[in-house]
Amino acid sequence: MPPKPQPVALRIELLDIAPLIWRRVLVSNQWTLGSLHNYLQWVMGWMDTHAHEFDVGA
Repeated sequence: MPPKPQPVALRIELLDIAPLIWRRVLVSNQWTLGSLHNYLQWVMGWMDTHAHEFDVGA
């Protein structure tokens, strides 16, 4: 039996912006980075035109 998906809380911050812009989101621990990318586009109101990177543990 495959492992059960678990929620993971993420804090998304935009750097070098004042005031700080951030979102707290819950995602599945089984999502791929591609799935996370698509979700972040939607959460931030973007249309896949903003440069971004994943920085784990920063």
